[in-house]
Amino acid sequence: MNDQIFDREYQAGRAALNDSLGRLINGAEQSLRVLHKINFDAPWKQAPKAKPRRAKAA
Repeated sequence: MNDQIFDREYQAGRAALNDSLGRLINGAEQSLRVLHKINFDAPWKQAPKAKPRRAKAA
């Protein structure tokens, strides 16, 4: 009986730990992807931005 209770609590705790570690790893992966994009995205590959037009004086 005690073994079953312990096992249920152990498995629940292990599942919660695995879930937390998975979210931590996913967050780190997303952060590294963003940093990689910032560091290695060449400015000349980006589409040119449209310059704002000034209104003509009448």
